[in-house]
Amino acid sequence: MEEMLDILIQAGDLRAPLRDATLRDLMQREATLTTGMQDGIALPHAKTSGITRIMCAVGVHKHGVNFNSLDGKPAHIFVMILAPEGNPSEYLQLMALISRLLSNRRKRALILAAKTKEDLYETIVD
Repeated sequence: MEEMLDILIQAGDLRAPLRDATLRDLMQREATLTTGMQDGIALPHAKTSGITRIMCAVGVHKHGVNFNSLDGKPAHIFVMILAPEGNPSEYLQLMALISRLLSNRRKRALILAAKTKEDLYETIVD
């Protein structure tokens, strides 16, 4: 999650002074119920103050990370979502879109096979 926050900061989407508080929000959310799904997917997410729009970062870990997934297997595909407090409909729409995308076995395989961030982006938006 820290690496994905750093990606958002480097992209200019998340202000660096918000990093620690945002990480704390993500960790608190994770402590209440794991966001490690199944099929190698983790969807860490949190509503956090200091941001005004939904942000999303995608990461792939080829070897997998123990993320307390529901199926007990390591997570390979990470989609982190940060949402401002309030406006739950936009947040829920994004979660539904990501769920549909990642429920497709072929898409998951293509995401894992992506060699560059451009390949990953093309796979996701295709």
